[in-house]
Amino acid sequence: MTTTTTTATATFAQLADLVASGLQPEGRAAHIANTLRQEGEIAGDLPCTLGALKGAYEKLGKGGSDDEPGPVKGRRNTCSQMAALIQGPAETPTPAFAVWRAVQTHFAGSEDPRQCSIAERAGREAAELEQA
Repeated sequence: MTTTTTTATATFAQLADLVASGLQPEGRAAHIANTLRQEGEIAGDLPCTLGALKGAYEKLGKGGSDDEPGPVKGRRNTCSQMAALIQGPAETPTPAFAVWRAVQTHFAGSEDPRQCSIAERAGREAAELEQA
C-alpha cells in the first residue's frame, strides 16, 4: 500500500482516517484529522505516499533537544504516534517535505492564528526534514 504513488490529497485523507480512529482522546484525534485533510487539499496533486509520511513522521518524532518549547515536544510525540499508525515500511520523506512547503506557502501572511500556527509548524518541519 505505501509504495503506490498517489496524490497528497488522497494520502492525507487516508492518514486522517487512521488518526481519527487511532489517536486519543477523540477530540484531539478529530482536530488532527481535520488539519491533515486540509493540508492534503492544499498540496493537491503533489505525489505523496503513506510510506513517505511514515518516514517523515518517524524523523520528526525523534530528534529535538531538551530545551525545545513544550508545544514542539508535544508535536514530536504526535508525529511518533502518527508514524506508528501507518502500516508498512517507511520511505524517503522527500515527498512530505514538498507537501509541508506547499502548506507553509499557502498560509504565509495569513492573519488567522490557526493558519499562522500551521504555517509556522509546516516550515519548521520542512526545514528539519531538509536537514535530515
